[in-house]
Amino acid sequence: MSEEKKQHPFDQMMYGEKNRKKEHSPSQEEHEEGSDGGSFLDSVHSIMNSIDDLKPLYKKISPFLNQGKSK
Repeated sequence: MSEEKKQHPFDQMMYGEKNRKKEHSPSQEEHEEGSDGGSFLDSVHSIMNSIDDLKPLYKKISPFLNQGKSK
């Protein structure tokens, strides 16, 4: 018997061919060299800005939170 089984057409449509060749994926080291450190810093900066924007909201709702905590 052959080890290869014919794949059902629906499975082939949904999941692709079973015998696809695996593409070369870069190693972690290559990925780190090619990554942009600036994008990480941009993400951190946007998170910090979001936290600063939420501080006034927290000041407004903190009395309600303290009232619920004291009960």
